[in-house]
Amino acid sequence: MCCSHLLVVFGGVAGLEAVVDADENLHVNDASVLFNHYLNTCPSQGSNTIRTEVCALLTRCVIVNNNINETQKVIEMYISKCR
Repeated sequence: MCCSHLLVVFGGVAGLEAVVDADENLHVNDASVLFNHYLNTCPSQGSNTIRTEVCALLTRCVIVNNNINETQKVIEMYISKCR
């Protein structure tokens, strides 16, 4: 294991960028500078919003498996069950 602690942050509908822009106490223009690692785990979601539980599942796949192909399989499985 590469680390003993992990904090995962999910943004709102407008993303973490909007949160950073709205916070007058933060003097940064780029949300990614606030984190050691900044990763969009659902970059091609095809929707303006994604349910938090779906994003959490997909993010877990990326973190645990470190494999985008496995994550794609989970996405396809979830979409097929939602139809």
